Amino acid sequence: KVAKALDNVSGSASNLDKKVNNSSKANAKFAAGMSGLGKTAIAGSAIIAGKALIDFSLDALEAAVSAEEAAAAFGTTYGDAAQKAGQFTEQFANKAGLTNSELQQLLSTLGAVAQGIGFTQAESADLGIELTKIAADVASFSNISAGAEPVLRAFQSALTGEREALKTYGIAISEAEVQTKAFELTGKANAEALTRQEKAYATLALIQKKAAVQIGDLDRTSESFANQQRAVSAEVRQLKEDIGSQLIPAAAEMLPIFREFVEDVAPPLINAFEVPMVRSELT
Repeated sequence: KVAKALDNVSGSASNLDKKVNNSSKANAKFAAGMSGLGKTAIAGSAIIAGKALIDFSLDALEAAVSAEEAAAAFGTTYGDAAQKAGQFTEQFANKAGLTNSELQQLLSTLGAVAQGIGFTQAESADLGIELTKIAADVASFSNISAGAEPVLRAFQSALTGEREALKTYGIAISEAEVQTKAFELTGKANAEALTRQEKAYATLALIQKKAAVQIGDLDRTSESFANQQRAVSAEVRQLKEDIGSQLIPAAAEMLPIFREFVEDVAPPLINAFEVPMVRSELT
């Protein structure tokens, strides 16, 4: 049974090979995307370089798919304000130690949280942009290796009243301070009358005040080794996403062929390796 199943697998593999070879359009796309990279395989061992090239391509595809999903979530979150916010992420992301898609994903989550407490799409976009700039400055000032991401997550939590993480970055904000600032901004005098959105605006104002020393640090120290290292790391990840985006169309064309191959091979293999149950009769 196993031998017969493997014969079937061999036939399916030959069929797969034929289909792949006949898929000239897909091969042409892969060749176009890989030609520049393939030249690097000349140096060193061909096997090692080839494996590295394949691994890089797979990583690039995965990064590009994640970037597409992040862009979709970003567009859904911000609607008409997505264009303005998108221009910001393209210009600022690498500088903050992030790829464009990484920043879009962070801002999508932040925007969803902000809209959940009363902000419009446009307001949440402006809020996200402002908090990202401050987060990048705080990360630069405190030399946070991960860049603006953990700081921005702490800011996001603070908007909903969870402010403990802010202390990690030298920013301490109490509930009493938030209420006092909200009274000042709204003219209200009763804490029960404050909305979650009003308290979020008060939190933003307090972050801006208490991070005054850190604000502007990214521009002041942009030439430092630490900031340049974070930027270069983000640019490399960005390059991987960009390369992967060129491979996606070809990969999408090839996937049905591989799925057909798996569907053809799996049943006979599973059947071939089934172990029959042996039942002994008691006499």
